[in-house]
Amino acid sequence: MSDERAAFALVLSGFVLQILAAVFMWTFGVAWPFGFGVGMMGMMGYYYRGTAYPYVYPWVSFWLGFGVVALALGATSVYLLGKDKPDVTLGSVLALLGAVLAFPLMWGFMVGSLLMFVGAIVGLVGHQ
Repeated sequence: MSDERAAFALVLSGFVLQILAAVFMWTFGVAWPFGFGVGMMGMMGYYYRGTAYPYVYPWVSFWLGFGVVALALGATSVYLLGKDKPDVTLGSVLALLGAVLAFPLMWGFMVGSLLMFVGAIVGLVGHQ
């Protein structure tokens, strides 16, 4: 398997795990303070049906904004690495940025960020 294909496989598997992490975080961490989700016991107490503390909502916007940016970087890098004539350098750099940005955002799903990080390094080092 060539380095480009290995980088693509690692970045794609990491990106899929980041999508699963985003769905999980949305369901159990973001939607529920607004009354749409299940509810979760957090560091700042239990939230139920929109009764979360007021200082939680700016963090939701912060997480959503950077989460969307991290997923967009991951999607773009998967696209660039998966083309017939892949742009390995740019795709690997974008995967590296997405992995570093997503690492603190997807707390329980760091494996996706690590896979993307390793895939980006493989793409950058293996592509001369």
